[in-house]
Amino acid sequence: MELFFFSVLIFSMTAQTRAQSDRSSRRQRILSILQTYQPTSAPAPAFRTYSYNFESSNSGVARDRRPTTWVSWNTEWYGQASPARTTPPPTIAPPESPYDLWYYKDDGDNVQGPFSSSTMLEWQKAGYFRTGLLLRREVDNVFTNLASYTRLYGRSPFSRGNYPRAIIIR
Repeated sequence: MELFFFSVLIFSMTAQTRAQSDRSSRRQRILSILQTYQPTSAPAPAFRTYSYNFESSNSGVARDRRPTTWVSWNTEWYGQASPARTTPPPTIAPPESPYDLWYYKDDGDNVQGPFSSSTMLEWQKAGYFRTGLLLRREVDNVFTNLASYTRLYGRSPFSRGNYPRAIIIR
């Protein structure tokens, strides 16, 4: 039994040493790349690079003298202003269909709504609805339980797809 615990202790110490060794070798490779880097005589880049200093106090984290700035953009580097950008027009959501607007009766028998199908779907995914919950669409004139709507639709009634006819009782 003592041999087993000793083996586990040796294994965990070896794993810790290996992780430290891997981290140290990665750090050495990065330092080597940074030290041997030679800038080219290519035109000025569209971004300004910074030199980084690895110190033991930084735990191998690359830091700049201004830690909140990693890349700066300056249009004067190209000698011209940046091209004007146009913002595309916003996407306008289609109006809600009466088949996509839902009402439900809460535990106090109060009617709540209307709510969109997407909102109701999120609430259903979160588990807020029981199968006996009474609800109706805008086009329906009678409240029916969620289980009946699920059978009628053949899926969650709040998900996208074809709509069954309105439930109207005269």
